Amino acid sequence: MVELACMASGLPGLVVDKLEMRNPCSSIKDRVAVALIDDAERRGVL
Repeated sequence: MVELACMASGLPGLVVDKLEMRNPCSSIKDRVAVALIDDAERRGVL
């Protein structure tokens, strides 16, 4: 989690963002994208 202080100046409360790149299992979107690319390469489409 990263605090977005510059973007949230003047807003009440704390604004934070989750960094998917710091997720030890990576994002589900990343795993799907890798699987699609691997499949396309195996079939010779990519």
